[in-house]
Amino acid sequence: MTVRRCLLVLLGGVAVLAQTRADAPAPASLAGQKGPILAHLNELVTWYLQFQDTSPWVMEPAEAFYQSTGHDLAGEALKSAFEAAGNEAPLIPESGGQANAYGAAQGQRVADMVDATQSRIAKLTAQQSALEDTPANVNQRGVLEAQLQLARAQLAALQQVANIVTGSSEDATVGSLSGQIRALERTLPELFASTTSAPAVTAGSKTAAAPEASTPTAGTGLIARAGLLYDVVRARSDLNRLLQTTDSLRDEAVKLRDPIRSQLTAILQLSQQTGNEASGTADSSKLAELRTRLEDATSQYQALSKVIVPYSQELTLLLQSSENLRQWKTALDREYSTLLSSLGIKVAVLVGLLVLLLAASEIARRGAFRYVHDSRRRRQILLIRRFTVGLLITLLLIGGVVSDLSSLATFAGFITAGVAVALQSVILSVAAYFFLIGRYGVKVGDRVTISGVTGEVIDIGLIRVYLMELAGTGVVSYPTGRVVVFANSALFSASTPLYKQIPGTDFTWHELQADLTADGDVKAVRDLLLAAVMSVYNEYKGGFERQHSSVQRIIDIRLETPQPVASVRLAETGVEAVIRYPVDIRHSSETDAKVTERVLDALNHQPTIKAGLSGPPKVRVATKV
Repeated sequence: MTVRRCLLVLLGGVAVLAQTRADAPAPASLAGQKGPILAHLNELVTWYLQFQDTSPWVMEPAEAFYQSTGHDLAGEALKSAFEAAGNEAPLIPESGGQANAYGAAQGQRVADMVDATQSRIAKLTAQQSALEDTPANVNQRGVLEAQLQLARAQLAALQQVANIVTGSSEDATVGSLSGQIRALERTLPELFASTTSAPAVTAGSKTAAAPEASTPTAGTGLIARAGLLYDVVRARSDLNRLLQTTDSLRDEAVKLRDPIRSQLTAILQLSQQTGNEASGTADSSKLAELRTRLEDATSQYQALSKVIVPYSQELTLLLQSSENLRQWKTALDREYSTLLSSLGIKVAVLVGLLVLLLAASEIARRGAFRYVHDSRRRRQILLIRRFTVGLLITLLLIGGVVSDLSSLATFAGFITAGVAVALQSVILSVAAYFFLIGRYGVKVGDRVTISGVTGEVIDIGLIRVYLMELAGTGVVSYPTGRVVVFANSALFSASTPLYKQIPGTDFTWHELQADLTADGDVKAVRDLLLAAVMSVYNEYKGGFERQHSSVQRIIDIRLETPQPVASVRLAETGVEAVIRYPVDIRHSSETDAKVTERVLDALNHQPTIKAGLSGPPKVRVATKV
């Protein structure tokens, strides 16, 4: 009865110990676990390494906690998985038993040779020490020393072979589950460098071993915010994939734990049956057999418990990791909503400011057309409006889109240098524009001559000036129907001068020329022609006097009022009388016609003076415009 009581006490103290009966079904074999275990460990290693690259996912300082916690939980879960796999590996039958036996036998032979060599070294050392240091023993001591050196060299070689054989034995051949598990452990020295394991990490704890995370700085510009929003979207996507991987690993761990749990459940059921059988018999031999079986079951349960406990810890850590990742994803969702709303508000404000600026520009344009009646002044105001609005829009876009103005200034410096070289003609044209519209500049309607082309200005742009080309024979000018375009930079070209009227004036000079005979009355002809021209000039003299007054107010040079001047000079054909007189540019043809009529009428009334002419008088242009 003593043996019976011991059995009952053993069954009561160890609730889960059991041993199958001879007629009970045996627990399921673990032979099919090798492949799933290795696949699970490889996926866990990849999953753990993904936590090393989660720094770009940290958008706020508070999110660094989730990164640190996730990294620690992943490391502890990986340790638990390796511990469970290492404890389960001896329970899984290996197919390479002969190779393992051969490796063990070879290791034993090498170990025996090492022991024999060490014993020989010790014996030779003792013999050498026993010899007295006398001249008679010198040769014998030399022989012993040579033998010692050879033995030590042999021992060093055998120790190297022993290390190789031992390592090969530990790996238990390439196909061994234990060897492959240890090979995977060597790829993670930061986790398996020491034999002491760190305490398990819970979701609310944080260790100092987590990688340092860098938090991106949110810029104020649209580009910076859009870039940060893209980073948040990408981080959310990567975090979702990592969360799915974590849930998948939990399912795999559950599948790996289920066979162990099934075996333990079977052992518990069979142990209850074994206990009932022990309580129902008084046969000492039967009780001794049951006791042996229960002792074997104890060893089996201890081996299985070392597997299921790390699996349970791994599942707990994976569950905590999933919860941590979900909290991190919630924080990223909040960051996404905040960034999206702030980006929308900034875009709305920027668009609103642009609309207000364009509306103010349109109001200024309409006001210029309504209240400014001088066309030249209106064009200048409109140009200033376009330039100001363009500059404000550029500054507004730069201020709204770009946040790092220091780097922009450096970039703009290089861009400006390149633009200055590539667009130097355009820049010169823009600079010349401000000279053209200056105080003594050109306005629409002026008659100018540029590079030998005479025409009336019809438009002055920021880059180019447009002329309506004028041509003619003699004193008559008429539009050719063509528009001539010159770059404003022509103003700075010495080879293409610009001719224009004095500001405030609109006249040019024509000449009345008459050839005289050698015996003609030069003075009488000159006076007659001058009187005829003066009679026409007096009709539009008032306009020239007003122009002269206007010029005196604009420039500081004293000018005489333009009026007809008579002169007599010697020419190649003889003596000629020349009457130079000013004419209005726009009415020069009418003026010349009147002068011709008056001269011919005066000559018809003075036949004696007309006889002194060698030919009819001629009207020509004195100054080409």
